[in-house]
Formats: sequence, structure tokens, C-alpha cells
Amino acid sequence: MASQSQHVAVACKRLRRRRHSQKNPPSLGPLTVNALVAADRVIVPVQTEYFALEGLADLLDTLKLIQRELNPRLTIAGMLLTMHDGRTRLSQDVEREIREHFPSSSSRP
Repeated sequence: MASQSQHVAVACKRLRRRRHSQKNPPSLGPLTVNALVAADRVIVPVQTEYFALEGLADLLDTLKLIQRELNPRLTIAGMLLTMHDGRTRLSQDVEREIREHFPSSSSRP
């Protein structure tokens, strides 16, 4: 009889063979952490607002912790800039900051 951990391992192998996307709540609760542990890559949506940069710093710290302790395969596939209004200086400044720190990972719609 297979143990629960063996069942989980088999399920993870099956999921890795397929592409799978999952939208998670904008919090770092157990659902999001479990999804990050199961994922190979993550796309991070970032609003082009000041407080989003502060939240991004917290998220990056959490991603590093998950990489170090639970899932060394996890990488950032990209940053998706959302709610961007190129007419405002704030949006332009946030976009510039994201592109400076993540030059190959940032895009916007």
C-alpha cells in the first residue's frame, strides 16, 4: 500500500510534465505558499504604484525563503506591469525601477 507522500510525489511528477497556470489570491497565505512550492516558475503581476514596490520587496523575500527551504527549482519567469498609465510620472518611475532591477523579466500589456 502506497503512503500519502508517495501519492503526492506521483501527483507532482504528473503535474511537472504539463504546463499549468494557477491564479492565487494577492496574499501570502497557505494557498499561495503551497502553489509556490509546487511551481517551477512564477509570473509576478506588479501594479505601477508606489506601495506595490514595497509589497514586491516582501514577496521577493518570501520567494527566496521558499527557494532556500522548500523549492530550489522556483524561478521568476517575469514581472507583468499592470494598471500602467504612461501619462503619470508615478507609473513611469515605477516602470523604470522594475526594469532596472529586473531587465529581462519585465513586460507590460
